[in-house]
Amino acid sequence: MEILFRPRTESVVFWSLLLISSFYLFVFKYTPSLDGAQHLYNANIIVELFRGNSFIEDFFKINDALVGYWSAHAILAFFNWIFPSWIAEKMILLIYLIFLPLSFRFMIKQINKHINYVSLLIIPFSQHIFFLNGYFAFCLAWIFTFLLIGYILKHYQKIYLKQFILICLLSFLCFLTHMLVFSICMFVLFSFLLYEVVTGIFLSGLSKTIKSSFRNLLLIFLAVLPALIAAVKYYLHVESLNYSLAEVQVSGVELWSQVRDLTVFVAFDHITETPYSKFLSLILFVAIIIAIISIIKKQKKKETLLNSKYIKFWTLLSFLAIVLYFSIPDTFGTGNVSRRLLVFFLFSITVVLSMITFPKIFQLVLVFSLFIYTVGINIERHSHRKHLDRIAQELIFLESFMGENSTFTALNYFPQWNNTHHHLYVGTNKALVNLKNPQCKGQFPVVWNYEELPLMLLGKYKTGQIGTHWYSGNADNPKLEIIDYLIIYAHKEYLTKDKNTEQREYLENYYILLQEGTYGISALYKFDETYLNDSILNCILCHPIWLEEAMLQANSSDRTFEEYTFFESLFLMEYLKLGLVETPCSYKKQILDNEVWTEYIKDKALASGKNFELQIHEDSYYMFISGYNKLNLVNNLLH
Repeated sequence: MEILFRPRTESVVFWSLLLISSFYLFVFKYTPSLDGAQHLYNANIIVELFRGNSFIEDFFKINDALVGYWSAHAILAFFNWIFPSWIAEKMILLIYLIFLPLSFRFMIKQINKHINYVSLLIIPFSQHIFFLNGYFAFCLAWIFTFLLIGYILKHYQKIYLKQFILICLLSFLCFLTHMLVFSICMFVLFSFLLYEVVTGIFLSGLSKTIKSSFRNLLLIFLAVLPALIAAVKYYLHVESLNYSLAEVQVSGVELWSQVRDLTVFVAFDHITETPYSKFLSLILFVAIIIAIISIIKKQKKKETLLNSKYIKFWTLLSFLAIVLYFSIPDTFGTGNVSRRLLVFFLFSITVVLSMITFPKIFQLVLVFSLFIYTVGINIERHSHRKHLDRIAQELIFLESFMGENSTFTALNYFPQWNNTHHHLYVGTNKALVNLKNPQCKGQFPVVWNYEELPLMLLGKYKTGQIGTHWYSGNADNPKLEIIDYLIIYAHKEYLTKDKNTEQREYLENYYILLQEGTYGISALYKFDETYLNDSILNCILCHPIWLEEAMLQANSSDRTFEEYTFFESLFLMEYLKLGLVETPCSYKKQILDNEVWTEYIKDKALASGKNFELQIHEDSYYMFISGYNKLNLVNNLLH
């Protein structure tokens, strides 16, 4: 049995479990998640901005403030610059899945040279709901946290220039990745340093402790000071945005249920995945009980507990984490705070368990159980991942029919909450502006360029007018543009549900079906320019009366003549398609068919000195204009 507990064997088991847990990444092309597509899309926007794409610059810009979230976006942008989006997505997922357990092992080895098999809990614990929902920044920040804490544990008694620079770099990278995790990292770091000082005072006295520790403590503080200053600035910046989340208070019963069942590892289906999370909870519970029994036995025998100082510190930290979990509101600067703190607790308690000497038979049973859990949960999630991969591939397929440097918005009719942002896969491989991009507020690396952002219309409609919203410039913005494309996913729901009938009628006046997805899940609609280019706009431009009135209206609305006539013709487009008004030609025909009317026009032409054709042309267009008070209707629309 000894061979099973050699470091090389433990390393083989570690890599084997890691490979099995991440194998699904190679089964499917895409690994869609709630927020993953957002990060991928904005990474491509960063690439286009650095390439100097002037079209994209009219809509987006790099945030002037130094904000968190930069690390994940920068890594994705680098890979997206080199590879297609599906490879970039896999690369960042693999970086997390590999380096999170490795950074954790690095930290543990600074405390306990002989890692036990219980430390393998970090592998299933790394695939929590935030990872499965694509919270890349939150996930990656833990890597820098473990590296920083581990590096300080290794060198905090001997800080020189190299160590100072690395501590400064790691702390700043942690800040640039995720503010909440950075705050937790600083809390752990300063708690540990305080713990070292207090225990040092009890063991060696105040003066000796200050003499031996002051220099290193000061250097560590100075090394992390730039990150702390940047974090404070970022916090003040976010506060200045007046950005607020709806307050959510999770009940104590639900909080206890999340701890008991570890539902933080449930992502797709609570009914089928909860048995697996309960199984993982049972493994953890048994490990904690055995660890407590082991510690009590050693104390009774008055045996020295290895790493007792670190065990006490991380146990205290785990206790504080669970207290915060039950006491802090679920919205505290960010959302889902309770479950984020639960992840912190699980990581902390795993550190404690990694320092305990467990019976060998229990360690082997635990390894077997973890393999069973990993295989079982991935089999259970296979059908969900297959469906999500199809959605992503179909959206990318539709992307191929869209012109470079164009705009689009999306309508989502999927009932599932975790499909909300999948439309952002469109625009991850080419320069496209998604007007529903939610991750462009002031706390993110990319923000909307409101100074240049045009007033974007879906047909003739402004945002919010037909039951859907998108980002758009101010209503007084003189720059006006039509949204080029419309992505509809859950297309069958859109076509069949009665409640969508009115919205469909609005949209179909302006947009035509360009392409359906390969699986029939999504569809791409394109703005119909037929009427606009070939009929109405030419009518306006060629008639002097209409032209004169359009110029007056354009001046009164502070818009250019070209913009006003363009949107007049857009407004009329719907009426002509619906047959609600007659064309000027039909009025001309009515005049020519009526002898009395024809004679009247001849007399009118003679009196004005115009030829008959010009007079009948003007009168037919005048009838077209005044027939339904067109200019007033357009004016009401734009104001």
